[in-house]
Amino acid sequence: MKLINTWIKLGVFVSVWVVVILLLQNTWKKPHHLLKEAKLSSQSLQDTSYFFLGSSRVQCGVNPDIIKKKLGQDKVYNLAVGGATFLNSCIIAQHLIQTKGHKTIFIELASIHKKLPEHIFLICQEFGINLPKALHRLVKGFDLKRQLEIQTHYLEQAAFLTASVKNTVQVLLNYKNPLPPIGFQAHTQNNCLSIQSFINDNEVLNPLAYPPYIKEHKLLIDYLTLLAQHHHARIIFLLPINFVDSTRKKQALEVYHHVPPHQKVVYTADFIQQMQQARFLKDAQHLNQWGAQKYTELLCPLIKPHF
Repeated sequence: MKLINTWIKLGVFVSVWVVVILLLQNTWKKPHHLLKEAKLSSQSLQDTSYFFLGSSRVQCGVNPDIIKKKLGQDKVYNLAVGGATFLNSCIIAQHLIQTKGHKTIFIELASIHKKLPEHIFLICQEFGINLPKALHRLVKGFDLKRQLEIQTHYLEQAAFLTASVKNTVQVLLNYKNPLPPIGFQAHTQNNCLSIQSFINDNEVLNPLAYPPYIKEHKLLIDYLTLLAQHHHARIIFLLPINFVDSTRKKQALEVYHHVPPHQKVVYTADFIQQMQQARFLKDAQHLNQWGAQKYTELLCPLIKPHF
């Protein structure tokens, strides 16, 4: 009798996990409405679509609704992902460049490291991006050791996410994320009273005396630029206005100075000075909704030449 009860419990346990796995698969396969719309727009031959790619700084800073209203465009998409690096954004940009429609892609100048945010996998799934192949094309000019490091880390993350039950547990518990994982996020917090994390006009207007290593950035920029020239696409680079890491700030600034004016959003001294207000900050690195409104409004005349 005891053995029968054990088998019954085991059968129930296995059945529950079968349901869990099925729910997990359905959760990952369910299209994100923003991604679905952006995918269709990127394939349209009628109009130009505009995409903003980057990390949580772009998520919290670029309000597409303001750009639509100010510049009279209805196909403006913020596809930023929290934790994204420059390489992550290049994966998405590479795909968008090669779609049939006309598009302009704004890419945040960020650091490059091997970690891939979880929701990059979701974007790749919805857009039909072969991630290993996309990574190989982007990093094939990197040092061999670096290529192997990035590809190996991807395989580890992919294996972990396949086996992970975190998303399924959240579904079973009726967990609701208060903010979308992809796209613009508006925050009402103001948890920073200092403006030290803002870039200043001297840093933006003058090249660094001791430039850091940006070989990998140059390889990616050159590759995407050449790719865009063969398709109906434009690549514009966007410098973040807040940094908490001085090393990453110096690297982003050096890349910004490397990029020619026609291929980047050129900040003016007035633009930088108007943004340097602590009341605009959610925290030291992210803008709140009022900061996003001010930033996007000031950004519109700077990006208008690219529209």
